[in-house]
Amino acid sequence: MSTEKSLEQLEGEIWDEPKIGSHLATECHKLRKIPLKYLSADNLRMLMGQRMGLKFIVPLVLDILESNLLTEGSMYKGDLLVNLLRIEPVFWCSNPELNNRVVELKIDIESIIETLQIEVAPNLGKFEFR
Repeated sequence: MSTEKSLEQLEGEIWDEPKIGSHLATECHKLRKIPLKYLSADNLRMLMGQRMGLKFIVPLVLDILESNLLTEGSMYKGDLLVNLLRIEPVFWCSNPELNNRVVELKIDIESIIETLQIEVAPNLGKFEFR
């Protein structure tokens, strides 16, 4: 897949201007015209949340999350991961190689949680927050 191309180019579909004047509709329409390599984590979060171009967007999101699980768009730390995990199971069944990458992320998350429970949780009471 070429990140030099936009979703419009990759999908071979040029959409008409959105009939709804909402910020979300306008922004997603605009993002479909931008080459993938220029999309930010927040752009990817937004497109993924609207289920647009998932087969092109999800590999990029996984690349980002494999480097930093808590990458954030504009909402909160981890919002990119949360949107990824909200994708319907039918997508993962149709894309087993991407599903395998998500399983690896899940293993990483479980390892982090276990480490926090063992190493950090017992010491939380020792911290004085001001």
